[in-house]
Amino acid sequence: MKKFLIALTALSLVLIMALTGCSCIPEEPLTFNQNFSGSLNATPLGANYKETLTYKVKREDAYSTYLKKSDNIPSDIIPDFDGEYVTRFVASVSLPDHVKTNLNYQGGEIHHLQTELNVTVTMKDGKTYDDKIVSDSYFYSSGFSYAPIYAIQTAKNTLLIYDNSSFKTATTVTQYITTYNQNSYKLEKRELATTDLVLLENADVDALHLDNSPLSLLDAKEYEYNAREVIDNTQLFFALRNFDVAEDGSKNLPTVAPIYGEDKSLLVKNFDSNTRSFTLDNQGTKATFDIPLKYYSLAINATYNTGISQVIALQTKEAKDASNQSLLSNKCLPVEIAQPLTEYGASYLMVGVLTYTLVGVSY
Repeated sequence: MKKFLIALTALSLVLIMALTGCSCIPEEPLTFNQNFSGSLNATPLGANYKETLTYKVKREDAYSTYLKKSDNIPSDIIPDFDGEYVTRFVASVSLPDHVKTNLNYQGGEIHHLQTELNVTVTMKDGKTYDDKIVSDSYFYSSGFSYAPIYAIQTAKNTLLIYDNSSFKTATTVTQYITTYNQNSYKLEKRELATTDLVLLENADVDALHLDNSPLSLLDAKEYEYNAREVIDNTQLFFALRNFDVAEDGSKNLPTVAPIYGEDKSLLVKNFDSNTRSFTLDNQGTKATFDIPLKYYSLAINATYNTGISQVIALQTKEAKDASNQSLLSNKCLPVEIAQPLTEYGASYLMVGVLTYTLVGVSY
């Protein structure tokens, strides 16, 4: 059985699940739309379109009846979590010079997505850890199935280990680089190879987030695949905005996550809908909106060991504030994300749920 390296901060860029199972490849290219651009009849986005979404990140004991803290862990010993998650999207870019690929769709627009997660974890003894995960991904537009081209993710994580009614910690600095070609993709895994806790805990993630990073190469493998039939894990939440699933229905979404190497098929279920109030900064104006939502759950599509699902709540209609002075356009925004937060002792117990709540929109 494998587990994602989640640490005190949940990797919003990777699925938090324990699983086994086969790689699952569809028989035709994936189909997406462009919900992120607004109405289907909206004026096409220009090459200069940019979007920034900002989220407040915190730990909660429970998000639902199944997504909750283990009863075996006392609440009074769990660390405090305070963080921010930011995504930055640019609709049309050129590939960086260091990206070498034979994947070339003539006329295909290339998107660039950057993400940054910063979380300060405060232990009950007062010691703090500043965890950080950054990613850059390049992929084609919806007409070419959001086909991934290149992704790099660099992370400093503090593992939380529950042992004999207390927590121990360990810090890791890792990097994954995935380059996609027409018939195969290459995955490189790197780490900061040291046992010096000071070096690990003070590592500068931004400085290490380079294709020619000084991190030590652990492994490099090539995997066969069919282009346009998978997405990269760094694209996941963006792709889900543009992945329509019928009410009470489900669809498979093959995804390449570096920890596994081969792609895994995610089962995406549209399981609920409602309207909830959120206060956020919309294009520079702070207001409270009643936002209609649909809820997708994500789990590995397998008979056994599907892992604990995570949830994403997506906007379904435009929303106005009470005074009708501010309009939140319907871009199928990811308004809330809930991920299981797991410790890494012998039992892999859930420490709670890490929630990401939208607090800022700019485009």
